[in-house]
Amino acid sequence: MSPSMNAFAPPTKPWVWPLDVTQYNREPILSMMEQRDLHSFLDLKHFTQEAMLKTFTRMDHLERLVRPLCDVFAVIEGGQANKDRAMGLLLRTCAREESIFWEWDHATWLRVLGPTQVAFFQEHALPNITDIRQLVMAAAYLLQCFQDVQVLGGYDRRSLANKVFGSERVTTTLRTVEETVLGWGYSIEPCSGSSWYC
Repeated sequence: MSPSMNAFAPPTKPWVWPLDVTQYNREPILSMMEQRDLHSFLDLKHFTQEAMLKTFTRMDHLERLVRPLCDVFAVIEGGQANKDRAMGLLLRTCAREESIFWEWDHATWLRVLGPTQVAFFQEHALPNITDIRQLVMAAAYLLQCFQDVQVLGGYDRRSLANKVFGSERVTTTLRTVEETVLGWGYSIEPCSGSSWYC
């Protein structure tokens, strides 16, 4: 193996699913107290981090919804402010749907995530912060709620992979693939103006 291949060898430890979703209380029926607390999110006019944190501090009965969201966002790469916004979005959607996110079917998740970036922002009336959609996509994927990401239109695949698997692992893996392909005598050309791995 060449020095360049050694430099980009895959991580020695295989990627392991970071969450055990069976540990969470996924009871489908929301209690009256949970519904009451969730409705606080319907009154939010601005999805700022400050607004999210103020709302979270008033919640007394959402532990079984908030805990898996806190856990999943803890293992996703990204800024905390947008993670708080993404969590607030999911809780507000629970209030709108009157159901816990574990129970949303494919059609509901597709509407929540948006078949396109534009549809996502129209659905949630959010400022155009691209990272929020990808954070929600990553959370849905890792919580094993929605994994049909190929139906979500155009988005930065590399960025989503970084959030789910970690940028260091993704970079190392892609470089290994690139070195292998070049070693076979192939050239690597951009496709449709994007990265070769699109």
